[in-house]
Amino acid sequence: MVIRGARYIGNLIVSSKPKVFMNIGLFDRYFIIFLLIILISPPGMVNADSLTNIPLDNDLYTFSDDIYDFIERLTVKGLIKDFPKNIRPYSRGNVAKILFDLSLKAEKGEIKLSSIDEKRLKTMKTLFSEALEDTSGTSVARKTKKPLLDIRNEELHLSLSAGASQSAVSRSGKGFPENGIVNITSLRPSILGQIKDSFAFSSDIKWEFHIGDIFPDLFLDETRTPYPKQHMENVASMQGYGKFKLPWFELELGKDKVRWGPGYHGQLMISSNPQPMDMVKINGRYGSIGFQAFTAKLKSSTGGKYEDKYISAHRFESVIWKKMDLGLSEVIVYGDRFETSYMNPTQVYLVTEPMTVGKSGFNDNVLVSIDLCCRVISNLLIYGELVVDDAAPLGEPLNYWDTKFGILAGFYIVDPFSISDTDFRTEYTFINQYCYTHERPINKYTHYNSPIGHWLGSDADDLWCELKHRFSNKIGNIFTYELERHGEGGINKPHPNDALANDRWTFISGIRELKHSISLGAFYTKVGYYSFKTRYTHSWLKNIGNIKGRDGTGNQMTVELNYQL
Repeated sequence: MVIRGARYIGNLIVSSKPKVFMNIGLFDRYFIIFLLIILISPPGMVNADSLTNIPLDNDLYTFSDDIYDFIERLTVKGLIKDFPKNIRPYSRGNVAKILFDLSLKAEKGEIKLSSIDEKRLKTMKTLFSEALEDTSGTSVARKTKKPLLDIRNEELHLSLSAGASQSAVSRSGKGFPENGIVNITSLRPSILGQIKDSFAFSSDIKWEFHIGDIFPDLFLDETRTPYPKQHMENVASMQGYGKFKLPWFELELGKDKVRWGPGYHGQLMISSNPQPMDMVKINGRYGSIGFQAFTAKLKSSTGGKYEDKYISAHRFESVIWKKMDLGLSEVIVYGDRFETSYMNPTQVYLVTEPMTVGKSGFNDNVLVSIDLCCRVISNLLIYGELVVDDAAPLGEPLNYWDTKFGILAGFYIVDPFSISDTDFRTEYTFINQYCYTHERPINKYTHYNSPIGHWLGSDADDLWCELKHRFSNKIGNIFTYELERHGEGGINKPHPNDALANDRWTFISGIRELKHSISLGAFYTKVGYYSFKTRYTHSWLKNIGNIKGRDGTGNQMTVELNYQL
């Protein structure tokens, strides 16, 4: 039964190639080899799904944002320590350990939670009951929705569940290229499980029907099938991977998302903005130290067609002091070929790339970043990130065109002015004119048409503020203000070859598109069962599309109901 079930899951995750779900096939052969090793290894007991990840795509997983937000809130309060929190996604085992430690401290009276946070902790424990049993060795009551199918024995756990949602987006005003209403019906089946105590698998699909007016900018780079005569389109995306627990680290093969850095409204180095990537990834957590490295296959939109390219990256993060986290990351993007040497997680790309260029004649795209989080006083987190793209030659001034960089800074206050169950965040991001671009178009810092780093792209800045308050563990509201500015540059506009050698970059170049937005949202969520969310946004825009004098306003209303089947 175990072998037949594993063969079925392996085929589903790795070998399934329906056009609409985007192929996962880069590392098929490696996956099959490792799967055979696991299946012929000595039998062990499976207790939980502790290896599977808490996904970063909230469109696929209705309650993942609640989980990450809860952990980050308690981290800022100083209740979760010695945890490298800016390497995401977390595994279910990581979260279960955090919840178990919090419960023990609360029972002993070592920490004090608000009544709402106490209820949220209890809810999270039921959501992770199986992983908590594996962590603590004690039984935890499960009160969440049961899966549609749940098979358990001493060697295998297989679970099939599904979520459904119905939403509508209404737009009006000159601030949008298209006005009207689109209705979205979504089905999200999910298969996950664990074989023995050292291999886990997950496969998740989002399948949507959009009926009415179509807004392509809402669903960038998704696999879509249009039906213009019916005013409808079918949109789909997929994540699926196998994950192996090895003595010193975890090995993951498949299609997944990664997020690095402290930013909440976006991340400069690796964000969850682009589509999931076909990747080989290793991940290790050693107390207060975290390490992650991966190599993934990307698609570059060049000359109206998609070409293959690759990304290799590694990140080191450590709690260097009980109130301070330091992260160091390095990434290289390279097209037209595959470089095996870049897969080595101990490589320093700034050193390796020049030697590779000399051998291959190609010029690859190297980015490095450093980020820092500091909890100077209780309930306040201050953080920042700097990314440098293709470091400029020594001795060149800061405004030299090849000095390509981005900066992000922000702070997060929990319970400001002693207002319980309230969160306030402010974040500023600036990405200069040629950051993320590259002289070879295939090596620009994108996957399909989306930035791998911050969603802003190049030649832009953004100031964002959010105030969130919970009236209970289920009900809350959100108020947001945002100022967004874009110059005439962009990821698809590298420095011109015929420009002067001593050319300079410009702060938000040319005619600036400016956008002020305020939004008010409310939510009602029963984690593990259902959620209802609504948000209204009003925007004022100047120089729309970087056209002088083209001004206007925009209104958007979103209503969304999610339900776990």
